[in-house]
Amino acid sequence: MASKAPAHESASRLPTRPIARERVRMSVGDYIKEQIFEGKIRVGERIPQDEVARVLGVSNTPVREAVIALESEGILEIRPHRGAFVCHVDRDRIRDNYELFSLLYGWALKRAVAGTSARNKHELVAIAGRLGGEKDLEAIRPLMVEFVDVLGRMCASPAWRHLVDAVPDLLPADAYYTAVPGMADAVAPWMRLIAEAVDQGDGEAAASAAERMLQQHGAALVAELERRGLFDAS
Repeated sequence: MASKAPAHESASRLPTRPIARERVRMSVGDYIKEQIFEGKIRVGERIPQDEVARVLGVSNTPVREAVIALESEGILEIRPHRGAFVCHVDRDRIRDNYELFSLLYGWALKRAVAGTSARNKHELVAIAGRLGGEKDLEAIRPLMVEFVDVLGRMCASPAWRHLVDAVPDLLPADAYYTAVPGMADAVAPWMRLIAEAVDQGDGEAAASAAERMLQQHGAALVAELERRGLFDAS
């Protein structure tokens, strides 16, 4: 009779992934979100924390920290002496989150346009303009990060960035534009409108474009989750 292979030698259902060592806990959290989104860890299932640590090549500590953070976002539920389990995925909650994003970004654009210098305005217009013409999925995400950083600096509100970061999102930010079909094409026209409005000093129009763009993002994410059957699994 063949001997059973040690647990650490068994094939993993989870893919390996390089981890950014300067942000390990956040990277582990994003990895877990991605596995939920891809259906490798289903709603109601327990997070295999030891396996996650093994395939990522990290200790259990950042995995536990990521699990605690994901519980605070409402994505996982920690049950004493049993582990952490994937929570029910709710359409309305996702829509609500993107409604909050739209309000936060709309507020920031109005404040930034009203109080910014011509130099800062030109910087934001340039980034928005690049996003308006960008077709490369891999290039959109870093440009969006740059846009948010500049916007945060222009609106001069530390509380704004804290609030944006506090709104949970089921999909890792790094994966959004590559995982949700059509998002690259959906970003471009809105960012062109934002660039034009900021350039003209029209904060209301810039805010309106951002709000509608983010509401569209939320609807697209809900549609993709429905296509993948995540709501059915709930």
